[in-house]
Amino acid sequence: GRARDDRGSMWSNIVRMMGGATTDSAQRLSQESLPEDNRTGSHLLRVSGVPTEQVVAVEELVKGIAAAATAVWKLQARVDRERREQAFEAPKWLVRQLEAANDALAASGVHARAHTGDKYLPGMAVNVIAFQPQVGTTFEMILETVKPSVFFRDALIQPGDVIVATPVADTSGPPDAQAT
Repeated sequence: GRARDDRGSMWSNIVRMMGGATTDSAQRLSQESLPEDNRTGSHLLRVSGVPTEQVVAVEELVKGIAAAATAVWKLQARVDRERREQAFEAPKWLVRQLEAANDALAASGVHARAHTGDKYLPGMAVNVIAFQPQVGTTFEMILETVKPSVFFRDALIQPGDVIVATPVADTSGPPDAQAT
């Protein structure tokens, strides 16, 4: 599936919580398009009169939340992979701690999402770090999630990093009959 990108609405809510704009002006600001180089939407905070030090603090908080969710996701993926490939039985304390971390993130409205196996569509809110030709692939598909997308209340706060499998051109067919 396609990653949902509601950064404008998330940031307009943050603007309202910080007292930087009225509901109408925050709603108007959330409808502005985000600059391509601004993945956080923090420009909404800047143009709404929120002090710079508060903008920086919110940006750092959002990055920290995304980093924590990514770390928990990576540890969970590693434990799951070891369980599948090596018949690894994770210690009960580790399983409990991972469950507690995932529950705490979920209770806060934060979740990490892997895209492995999803059909790749140009324009998805993910960073493609490589396109990899793969025999047997008939459409572009996300082969591996290197870093998950992270969402806060369904608003994207960190786009995932993925590797996309691409079809390999079939060169094993008969030579072109018109070639001489």
